[in-house]
Amino acid sequence: ALRRLTEAVDDDDEVVRRILEASRRSMGTDLTEDDAAQIVSFAATVAQLGDYKRNLVAYLRAKMAAVAPNLGALIGDTV
Repeated sequence: ALRRLTEAVDDDDEVVRRILEASRRSMGTDLTEDDAAQIVSFAATVAQLGDYKRNLVAYLRAKMAAVAPNLGALIGDTV
């Protein structure tokens, strides 16, 4: 389970540590099927946004390198 969690957060040990700390402090309650479905849907949306951001950053880097390499070197590729 820990390996799946680590993979789910792109091997970010700090995020894994924070999730584990929160799970130890949580009182918890039973989830309804609707709650679980909403959580899964939200997590999928967050993952899609992360993929979109990575693609957008790669696109911007490529465009900055092609159109304004000097400006990109000075201010970075994320404007």
